[in-house]
Amino acid sequence: MGTSHRSYVRSFVAALVGFSLASAPFACQSGAIYVLVDHLGHTLYTDRPDRYPDYTRLTGQSARATLKRSSRRPSKKSRGRTDIDQLIAVTATRNELDSALLKAVVHAESSFNPRAQSRRGALGLMQLMPRTAKHYGVRNAFDPKQNLTGGARHLRNLLHRFNGNETLALAAYNAGETAVKRHGGIPPYAETRAYVRRVQRLRRTYQQQQ
Repeated sequence: MGTSHRSYVRSFVAALVGFSLASAPFACQSGAIYVLVDHLGHTLYTDRPDRYPDYTRLTGQSARATLKRSSRRPSKKSRGRTDIDQLIAVTATRNELDSALLKAVVHAESSFNPRAQSRRGALGLMQLMPRTAKHYGVRNAFDPKQNLTGGARHLRNLLHRFNGNETLALAAYNAGETAVKRHGGIPPYAETRAYVRRVQRLRRTYQQQQ
């Protein structure tokens, strides 16, 4: 799951600028990273370009120029992103979750894009599958408040089921509770293992910013 935002890109973008950017994606420790742009010019850095059919993939010189701009000091957050950050904090408190953990999951799942939609049908900020959304009473998965509330409740329940083990709860959020129980731990799926590591890394970053 999940992708990135400027805060994620800053950690590795300087190292990427000096490399040749042909049509291939950029290589980094977390996997291939693609540069996408929407019709409004908003840039997205992701390892899952298939999740964003409304975005255009940049290559060559266009991608190089975008990376150089991203390596400079970032501009202030947009009002929409600030509102989402505040909503994450409030939702985390209401559900007795660490706000840095919830924020990291949102970051990995959708890059804070409330309109994110995967080919598998996962929707919104926390990429809720329709069945999960229905279970938690989420009528509009693209509504940030509803999506965060449903996703936070789901994450909290997974933590409870795995006795507070965050690693297993994150694995279950990605691969499903059944897969974790069947394998007696993190499933041997490359995507799930990478997902867990990434969320944990993002969480540490957000904890340092608190």
